[in-house]
Amino acid sequence: MGSGKTTVLSEASDLLTARSIPHASIDIDALGTAHLPPTLQNNQLMYRNLQSVWENYAQAGLTRLLLARAIEDRAELEQCRNAVSGAKIIICRLTASLKTMQHRVQTREIGTLQTPTSHE
Repeated sequence: MGSGKTTVLSEASDLLTARSIPHASIDIDALGTAHLPPTLQNNQLMYRNLQSVWENYAQAGLTRLLLARAIEDRAELEQCRNAVSGAKIIICRLTASLKTMQHRVQTREIGTLQTPTSHE
């Protein structure tokens, strides 16, 4: 969290839009924002949601898809590949210092579940 995935996704989408290149852009995390019963795994449902959304875009004629997601391991990469079957995948690795990521998350995540960093 906090490496700049969503910001880069938005900028890449803006560049394609400025060139009138049809595309879809999806922050995959948004497809998995749910509090599920223990019998369901969030990642599995999130990638099923991605598959449904991509199928809709593909049926509309889109052939380009930008995704933002922190891929943790090869198994998750395979889930993503399966969800957007037939797509050529190019991975961009974003890095930021721990201090930068912590600052971004603290600034952005102001909800109740954020762990306070100091006592006031």
